[in-house]
Amino acid sequence: MILHLYKRNEELNMHAENLVLLANAFGSKAERRLAKMNLERRNRLGCADSTMNSLACRLINPYWQKIKH
Repeated sequence: MILHLYKRNEELNMHAENLVLLANAFGSKAERRLAKMNLERRNRLGCADSTMNSLACRLINPYWQKIKH
């Protein structure tokens, strides 16, 4: 289920949403909060903060390995 949603989000360029998806499924409380803050900022301002987005990606994207198999 997570893999299907992740792939759909990627097709729609919903990358911040995927960070939240992965963080909620596998991340720590701090990672979940960071991913949520990144998404909220992007929604509020229309663009992601590059520093926050880079940190979120570096911490959370490794969880992709857990769903791709």
